[in-house]
Amino acid sequence: MEITLEIFYYAYLVMVGISFLFSFVVVWHLLRFGHFNISSIVFVCAYLVVAISILGFSWQIISKINWNEPIQITGGFQLNK
Repeated sequence: MEITLEIFYYAYLVMVGISFLFSFVVVWHLLRFGHFNISSIVFVCAYLVVAISILGFSWQIISKINWNEPIQITGGFQLNK
């Protein structure tokens, strides 16, 4: 049985979407309920820089992968007795 790597790519995209949703909630919550001063602005900017850096780094790595390549799935593991 074969599956393609596209399944993992779609799982990655779902996780990126979830992280965007959580990032929006974090930034909104910090700006809405936090004290609007220099420290909250610094934390929001630092959070966004780190999140964008992680996404950019992961995009550089995954862009080099051939997502149409199949993976062989066997019936199970066999142990030598």
